[in-house]
Order: sequence, then structure tokens, then C-alpha cells
Amino acid sequence: MKATVKKLIVDSKADFDWKAFERLSYENLDSFITYLDALFQDSLFDYHFERLTVKDSNDLPDSFVTLESDASYVHRVGTSFVAEDKKPIDTEHLIGKEVVHIQQYPKKLSSRQFIETIFSLYPRINFLLIAAVPFILIPAFYANLFNTRLIFNELISTLLYVTTAFVLLWGIEYSLKHFIKKHHLTAVDKNALKIERYILSVMPFFRHKDVLTKVRMVESNRKVIWDNLSGLIIDVVNFSLVVALLFVFIGSQALLLLAFYLAIVIVSTYLRYRNYTLYIEHESAQQDLLNERISYYKNNKQLRFFDTEATLNNFELSCKKSFSSDHDIATFNFNWDEFVRLSSFLASFVLFSTIFFASKANTEIFNVLIALLILNGRASSSMISLVTKSFFILTSTYHLNTAFKDVFEKIEARLMKKGLMVDGISSVKLKNLTISVDERVLLEDINLTLTKGNIYGFAGNIGCGKSTLMASILQNHTEYTGAVQYNEFYNGIDLDRAVFAKLVAYLDPSSDFIRGSIYSNFYLRGIRDANRIAQICTAIFNDIPIDYEFIFQRDISTIEMSTGQKRKLLLYMSLDKHKRLVVLDEALINLSPLDVVAMLKYIRTELKDSIVLVVSHDRNVLAQINNIFEIKDKQVVTVKSATVRV
Repeated sequence: MKATVKKLIVDSKADFDWKAFERLSYENLDSFITYLDALFQDSLFDYHFERLTVKDSNDLPDSFVTLESDASYVHRVGTSFVAEDKKPIDTEHLIGKEVVHIQQYPKKLSSRQFIETIFSLYPRINFLLIAAVPFILIPAFYANLFNTRLIFNELISTLLYVTTAFVLLWGIEYSLKHFIKKHHLTAVDKNALKIERYILSVMPFFRHKDVLTKVRMVESNRKVIWDNLSGLIIDVVNFSLVVALLFVFIGSQALLLLAFYLAIVIVSTYLRYRNYTLYIEHESAQQDLLNERISYYKNNKQLRFFDTEATLNNFELSCKKSFSSDHDIATFNFNWDEFVRLSSFLASFVLFSTIFFASKANTEIFNVLIALLILNGRASSSMISLVTKSFFILTSTYHLNTAFKDVFEKIEARLMKKGLMVDGISSVKLKNLTISVDERVLLEDINLTLTKGNIYGFAGNIGCGKSTLMASILQNHTEYTGAVQYNEFYNGIDLDRAVFAKLVAYLDPSSDFIRGSIYSNFYLRGIRDANRIAQICTAIFNDIPIDYEFIFQRDISTIEMSTGQKRKLLLYMSLDKHKRLVVLDEALINLSPLDVVAMLKYIRTELKDSIVLVVSHDRNVLAQINNIFEIKDKQVVTVKSATVRV
């Protein structure tokens, strides 16, 4: 049974205390899983084992363990579920039975904690690179050996033997680095995926308009940090080893070289610090240019009707700002390259000066001259490289902290944690609800009860607060006082996020498809019946053959559809009969009057046990709804009522 549960834990991709897991004893699966929550050690997610009684196939998670005497691990493959023995499972046999699955909840992190997590996920395998550091001595000793021994030997075989020995050493170094690199890339893929899963999990709680560019910064800066940490480790150890050898060969005179290296560090750090503001300005200019490009793209269909010259001139200003920062960075990089060349020359000068004084006490120092030259060059380059990599790491850390400081702090922690579970939603009650936006009161002292089996329409002028009211009901907006109660007893903010995923549907004008097939879009919204999906597609796309490729293989973005067809498809894939609260915020736009009638008829038939909230400015839509509220003067006023209480 442990092996079965282990598969479920591995599938969750969580960090787990496997040693404690192996020591656990148990009587049955039900008692065993009660001890497992405490063994999760993940820095990004909280994990909980959850018991679930299956009411229909839509309740099944993607992977679970059946709670039976012969417990079995089951997971989804394509459109089917298979057991441990790879045999398909008839999901009808699971209805009424209890299964166990793992539910994950993103942790509430500060930007600092998030950055610390990125550093903690750096693959530890890279510390083995320290074992490869001694191999940097190969060129120095090979060159010096030729200078002191082989030049006096007439046998070419000596050169070949020595060269072969050093080539073998290089081969060992390559094999070690190849082994480390292979495991590094595997760990990077795993840890990067974990970070991406976390970002996607907390994305519903982000309220910043430029959040997509911030998320892109996580990917780029995380890569910079992980890539440069490896080089930083090597540079530090390389420098320490080379300096130790210089003291062995030269003695106390090596202090002069050490002082020179420290001076190089100070000067290069100062130059990088001076350049720090350039990188920040460059990042800001590029960010502004990207945001402007996005704004133009969102209006690409309207660009033809803008004043062409004014548009190009406006865009040119942003381009010039970005190009100016590019110019400053390029100038600095040129000067930096020249500084590196100069420091290399000065390192040789300091070495020759040191040897000049050291040779007076010991002339044998010339026997290792070539080795000293190579080692000195290594030390100098390691110092420059160390400063450069440290600069990139610090810059990336700064960008991440700046980008996410406000984003993470404004997330409501209770929305992310494990909450209360309810099987259904029979009512939503607003009690003394006062909603604010940026500390400005938008709606005041609202008292309203919404019950299942009813469709409610909400009207009002633009900006009166209709969408914000819907967002507050769904806990997408939490700047309010009073209460939003579900089923008379439960505060909406205390409900588990799984309740909203399973029982709530929400559409607004910005709703769109997720990249992938039609089936995957239906699946993400809770509809898994392939036959039903085919029926919906057949009704919407009359002139397109609905086959396996159309539903399961073609990317939905490649399917030609009108604005009305797109809107109907979004509605049908969201309006599932299992949903108990449906919010359509201007979601019936782009539909003809006949389509609106058909859609409302469909809602009354398929969602007869649901609470349906329809926000609209269209009087023809509102005329077909029996319960109408109007929002004006910060109040919700009843215009028409025919509420059926169940």
C-alpha cells in the first residue's frame, strides 16, 4: 500500500520527507494518510490529503487512490483513467465510493521569501564543480613541464607520453563536468516547473495590469541567477587555489599580487556600481516599450484608422528612449572590455615586478615562470569574472524584488489557504456590504439575498459598480466591509478555492480561450464528456466537419470562427449543469437577439438549480429576466422581482 500512496505523492511533484515516510507504520490506508500532511516540506505549496466521495465522473481529480482493501493508484491518460496495471478504469464503478487525492495550495510569500526560494532551488549538484577546480592547473603545469624537462630531451616519445597523460586528465575533467551538467539541467527543469506552477497558482490573485511582464521577469532573472551562481562558485574556488599556489612558489612576495587583485576587485565593483543605474534605466525603458507594443497590438484592427504619422511619431519617442539606454549600455560594455584587457596587462606587470624582487633571494623561481604567468592570468580573470557574475546576480535579485514587492504583499492570504468545503451553493447573501476601490466608497450598505433557481439581472450606468459587485461576490475583490455569505452561514472569503473551481462559472468581455485543443478548454472548465463536446461544436460550427482532429488535436487558436461563434463556444463550455453560481458580466455581447433568447432558455433548462447573475447594458437582454436590480447612487435598487425561493 505504501508503494501505491508513494505514486500519488510523486505525481504531486512536492518536496517530501521520504525517510520519515518509510518509517511510518499503519493499520489501513485511512489511518495511514492522516500522518502524511506533516511530511510535506515544500517551500512554495502546502499539500493536504483530501477524501472525496465521487458523485459523478466530473468529481474525479487527475490522480487519486481508491479507498478500498486493495487500494489502487489511478491517474488520467488522455480522456481515460488507468490503474496501476495500466488497465482502463470504468469511472461509473467509482460513483458513490471514496477516493483520496492531494490538494495543493500556494503559500503566501513576500518578495524576499520568493527570491530566497529561487536561490534555495539552485541545483546542489553544481557544488561538485569544486572537484573540477584542480584541473585548471593542467595548462600551467603542462607548459612548465615542457619548458623545464622536454626541451632537453631528444626523444619525441616523451612529449607524446606526457601529452597523452594530460589529455587523459582533460578527459576526466570533461566527464565530470558533463555528468554535473546533465544532472543540473534535469534539476533546473524540475525546479523551474515548480516555480511556474506557483506563479500560475497565485495568478488569479494578482491585481497589477502589467503582471504578465512581471511574470516574464521571473523566468529571465531566475535563469540569470542559476546560471551565474555556478560560475561564481568556480571563480571563488579558482582564485583561492591560484593564490595559494602563488604563495607556495613566490612566498610572502605574493602579498603584492594579492593586493593588486583586491584593487582590481574594488575598481571593477565601483565601475559596475556606476553602471547599475544604467541597467535599471535600460530595464525600465524596455518595459515601457514592451507595454506600448502590447497596447498597439490590442488595437491592431483599429491601427489602420489612426493618424499614421502621429502614431509613428508617438511610438518613435518610446523607441528613442530605449535606444538611448542601449547606447549607454554599449558604451559601458566597450569601456569594460578595455578595462579587462588593461587589468590583464597590469597583472603581468605586477607579476614581473614581484618575480624581479623574489629572484634575488631564489633564482630557481624562473623554473616555474611559465606556470606563474598562466596562474596569474587565471587569478586576474577570475576576479573580473567574479565581480561580473555577482553584479548580474544582484541585478536580477533587485529586479525580482522590485517587480513583486507590491504584487505579493497585496494578495489576500486567506484566499490561498485551505478553506471550508461545501457540496453546493443554495444562496448568496450580502449583509451590510460596503465596497471600496482605492479607499473610495463605490457601493454602500448593500443587503441582498440571491437564491438558487433564479436568474438575476444587474443594470446601471458605466462605472456605477456592477462589475466590482460581481467581483466582491466571487472574492476577486476583497476591499469591502460587511459580509458575503454563502448558504446563510459561510463567509465567501473562507471558502476553499476548490469550491469556486467546481461550483462557480464566471465570464466577462475579456474572457478568452486557453491555448490548446477544444477538448482541453472544455476539460479545464469542468466538462469532460466528449460526446457532449461534439454536440456543442456541431451546433455552433454548421459548416465544419466535427471529427477527432477538430476536437482533440487542433489548437483552438487555429480554428476560424466569428465573434459570435467564439462567444457562444465560451458560454457553452462554461455553463455546465454542475455549476451552482454563474456570473455573466457583459458575457452575452456579440450575440444576436435570437442567440440571447436561446442562451437564456438553455440556462433555465440546464442550470435550473443554479444562481445566475447577468450584468448587461442591453435592455433586450434584461427584458427577458424576471429579477432586475439597478445600481445607482451607491445603492442596489430592485426594479423587478419574481424570485422563486427553494
